Amino acid sequence: MLRDIDIIKRFDKIDVEFTIPYLDENARKVFEPNASPIQERLNALKILKQEGIKTGVFFGPIMPMISDKDLEQIFDKFAELKVDFIYVDRLNIKCGNWPSIENALRKNYPELLKGYNEILFSKENGYYQKLKERIIRLLKERHLDFKMCY
Repeated sequence: MLRDIDIIKRFDKIDVEFTIPYLDENARKVFEPNASPIQERLNALKILKQEGIKTGVFFGPIMPMISDKDLEQIFDKFAELKVDFIYVDRLNIKCGNWPSIENALRKNYPELLKGYNEILFSKENGYYQKLKERIIRLLKERHLDFKMCY
């Protein structure tokens, strides 16, 4: 993950971003089985920042009832690492991705499946609007630069 740090440092205007949608390693194994462990990504952000490289996080896709259960902890971690910016996006059901997500939920989080259906396929629940307001408040409290992508 850091093998090209010497090359990266040669550029004047460059930033390195990592996708970190949760701190839960079990969720990472379910939804991102081929991705680097979360702690490796966090360690890389720390080292890049120490090397003077601008860092960012894509906090998304927000997995309902998984990503949002530890928001304070994850945003505290981003603040501790002094990331330069955070992009926040919700889980978007598109391009036929729902069957694989549904299968992963059914297999690993069956208790969440009903809630996902309500959140993702009911226009009336307001889940993402309430979550957006909470995220904005938490990020502002931590003085983190962010952009909401939804």
